[in-house]
Amino acid sequence: MAIQFAGVELSSIARLSPNRVSALIYLEAGYPYAISNGQSPGMNEFFDVKGPKQPSPEEKDLTSFKALQDWNTETFGFQLPEAELRQTWDSTAEGRVTRRRDSPGFAIFPIMLNNSQKNDSISIPSLVIFAIPHIREAWMIASKDDNVRNQAEIYFSKIDTLTIKQAKAFEDGVPSAQILKLRGMHYIFLSNEPEVIDAIRKFITKLK
Repeated sequence: MAIQFAGVELSSIARLSPNRVSALIYLEAGYPYAISNGQSPGMNEFFDVKGPKQPSPEEKDLTSFKALQDWNTETFGFQLPEAELRQTWDSTAEGRVTRRRDSPGFAIFPIMLNNSQKNDSISIPSLVIFAIPHIREAWMIASKDDNVRNQAEIYFSKIDTLTIKQAKAFEDGVPSAQILKLRGMHYIFLSNEPEVIDAIRKFITKLK
């Protein structure tokens, strides 16, 4: 069983070593870089959709990873594990957070995604969970700027349209896949934790 949200790796494992994996679970990771039946939108279509500029933490939010975690929760509406923040931000020996760290391979990531269109299929059981529709982030909802709220509505309307199209492409390309659409955030395993856990348990039970 492979439970991941890195759709590229999941689909690669399924194609290269299907006999070594019993099933796959895509958590908001079933996008065109994972599978395309020729009807999928291109990843460039997702990248081309521009939303309002995200806020950045202030100095008071960088005094510690706990302070950054609290800011992140209030701003985006879900709580990231502190361990993930420690992986993505630099800090001083005293524990003050300094700057966001570049992810390994970040420069090659857009190239990989934009060149991953393939007419492909997956032969092993798959549970594919999409955030459809996407929930607006907390800072967007709370914003007093009409432009920010309007940009957010336009952004998510376009993203949801593309995501619906991709979910249909995945469903058509992998008829054996179980497609689940949940109203939630991209971090679906955090915004919809109870529903995700329940779906995974039911999926695994059917495999036995």
